[in-house]
Amino acid sequence: MKLLVCINGQPGGLEAARTAGKLLRFQAGQVCFLYVRRSGHRSRGLNYAKRMSQVIASIEAPSSEFHYLAEARKAFSEAGGPLPEAAAPSSRREALVQVGSGIFERAIVDISASDVMTFRVREGFPHEEILKEADRQGYDLILLGGRRSESCNWYDSENIPLSVLKKSPCAVLAVQKPIPDQGAFLIIPGTRELSAVHRQMISDLALAFNSGLHVLSTSADQHEGIPIPSGFNPKIAAARKVADTDPLRFVSEHKDAYGLFICPSKRSVFFSSVSRHAEKIFCLGLNTLTLP
Repeated sequence: MKLLVCINGQPGGLEAARTAGKLLRFQAGQVCFLYVRRSGHRSRGLNYAKRMSQVIASIEAPSSEFHYLAEARKAFSEAGGPLPEAAAPSSRREALVQVGSGIFERAIVDISASDVMTFRVREGFPHEEILKEADRQGYDLILLGGRRSESCNWYDSENIPLSVLKKSPCAVLAVQKPIPDQGAFLIIPGTRELSAVHRQMISDLALAFNSGLHVLSTSADQHEGIPIPSGFNPKIAAARKVADTDPLRFVSEHKDAYGLFICPSKRSVFFSSVSRHAEKIFCLGLNTLTLP
């Protein structure tokens, strides 16, 4: 599994890193930590335009970007995520290292790429750069912190998680508050069957947080509920949850009972936007996993 964890210096980003660490305990994979510096914003001790030819070798450098990435790496490892092995001697090269604000010195550093984790800093509009990275690298899941609110009254361009959720080519997990252990996840009805990849992803998340699965259906359905999707890990307890009301109202009334709300896609050839269920659930400030 290939994960993209978006870091913004806020607690939600660290929760996303912790979730990635727990998830990769049950699934072999790779993780990339991405921080996007807004265009026009200055960074302490770092000027990308003037120093593009210089190698910034240490994420412990006195820069807010590298500090946030270092925090995310720590949160990821504390949650149980695998760390890269020590670098081989052949991967060490001579490079310029930032040792102070605008001060670089020559040193021997490790510049090899890890098979487990990578770190990237980009400059631009955050949601655009996140989507570009997702398109180029083919990730299975994007994890990012949410922006908690009881409504989504701000412009979409200023709501980075919602903008990514609407346009992402892959699954997106918006972590707006810590996912509790030994809880339950709720799967909202969708128009598409869950793929094998998404069943595996949901299974790994449920195992990571020792949670059960509830599949929601309503009394308005023509058949007797929605069949429980097969293919989940047999260690996970899955059950059907029948509601006498609209799914969104049920979610609003039971929002504290579930640690994660899973929204299968309602996308089609003619309508490529995310389902209204996913958007509304996200705007309630709840942890939301959307599946493309």
